[in-house]
Amino acid sequence: MTVQQPSADDPTAFRPPAAASPAARQLTPGTILGERYRIVSLIGKGGMGEVYRADDLKLGQSVALKFLAHHGDSARLYEEVRIGRQVSHPNVCRLYDIAEVDAQL
Repeated sequence: MTVQQPSADDPTAFRPPAAASPAARQLTPGTILGERYRIVSLIGKGGMGEVYRADDLKLGQSVALKFLAHHGDSARLYEEVRIGRQVSHPNVCRLYDIAEVDAQL
């Protein structure tokens, strides 16, 4: 998958703080991932990584994308997705897929 960053001279582009963790992806709004997802905003950060709101350009829907902070947590994420796909409830977001982008889950 290819990643396209917004133009450096874009005044609306989000600029992460300089003290941000080097392990963090620090995706900015407008970033296109794999010609399919456009990052809208950072939803939150936690022990496993970061979650972003994004637009699925292929299906025209809003989605949440989770990125691991440490590649060593991949087995844990696969287990989370495997179990989470069994949950079906109107107040719980649906898990659809797991993939790597630029060698990062």
